[in-house]
Amino acid sequence: METNVLIWVAAAVAGYLIGSISFSRIIYAWQRPGESFPEMTVEIPGTEAVFRSNSSGATTIFDALGPKWGGITAVFDILKAVLPTLLMRLMYPDQLLFLLVGFFTIVGHIYPVYYGFRGGRGSSTISGVLLVLDWFGTLLTAVLGLVVGVLGGWVNTARWLGRIFMIPYVWFVYQEPWYVVFTVAANLLFFLSMRGEIRQLAALKRQGALPDQETIAELTGVGSLYRLSQKISIPALLNSSRRNDGEPSQRKDTNAESSDDIISG
Repeated sequence: METNVLIWVAAAVAGYLIGSISFSRIIYAWQRPGESFPEMTVEIPGTEAVFRSNSSGATTIFDALGPKWGGITAVFDILKAVLPTLLMRLMYPDQLLFLLVGFFTIVGHIYPVYYGFRGGRGSSTISGVLLVLDWFGTLLTAVLGLVVGVLGGWVNTARWLGRIFMIPYVWFVYQEPWYVVFTVAANLLFFLSMRGEIRQLAALKRQGALPDQETIAELTGVGSLYRLSQKISIPALLNSSRRNDGEPSQRKDTNAESSDDIISG
């Protein structure tokens, strides 16, 4: 029993230390030697307001170095979750050690011990653990989240809708309470890490300075999806139908959608 406890403790510590490795900082230091890791700032068009995020994840690298390095960072953040989680699942197939390792890898990414507990938002790392839990379900719910986001006109939330859809998926497929607990906890960690950005967005909304969906989509690299949603989303089709019927189209509410996922590294 004592040995079993030691294995669980060692797995949790190892997962946390691996998760604390910040590939965004490593890549930025390699590409911009001698420069401090940047804070992401977004000037709100037409206002003096500025949105700030100290996230050290793939989205910040996307903003600072471009989509190529942002994509590479996301891949490394996924792999640092996949590899230890998969190893634990192969070594202890009849136990839940892989979920413990995966959970603490996410915690390490968000609160890295090497960088003063200031990390990313865990999006890619959560996806990595979910791929080990059920790769088919992760891809299925990701596609479903994307489709729902595009058809509903909620492009800026489409990237994390899939992770929320994983909650009912794992319950329906596995009937395993701990799988559900992990998936819920992973989503809660993500939104907890976003609390600073969410507070800023709420303040901007109260001031009437919240950026429109198109601006946010361009800043977060999903501008093409936004343009697609303007053609095929249900709200867009309804507005087009009204115009064809001779009715005045409704004014687009550019601040209607919550922008909780503007930063999600």
